[in-house]
Amino acid sequence: MKCLIVGQPNVGRFLARALIMRNIEVNLDDGNISNMIENTDIIIADISHNNPNVLYEIGYAHALKKAVIPIVERSNVKIPSQLQGVLYFAYDINDLGILADQIIAWIRMYVEPYKLGETKI
Repeated sequence: MKCLIVGQPNVGRFLARALIMRNIEVNLDDGNISNMIENTDIIIADISHNNPNVLYEIGYAHALKKAVIPIVERSNVKIPSQLQGVLYFAYDINDLGILADQIIAWIRMYVEPYKLGETKI
């Protein structure tokens, strides 16, 4: 199981450490975002600032049928219209531990069984 985190670098670094500590591999930046998305199972995308690059990366990941977990800072919850109705996780910048726990639980409950052929997302 390999994750890629796109969006806010500080949040991404924290989540990467939390995932690695729980034995979830994190795809590190090789300079080519297309290759990174193609070679990962789950994309965690911070949409807090409506960065067009992040929205493009989400679209590319969806086209490749990758699992995408949008996250958004709680004080800035304005979901782009293309993602309204999609499950997302809101986080408090001062308590990223809760976000990490929620994402890891979601991966363990929904993505890992799907990758093993036990369920469908």
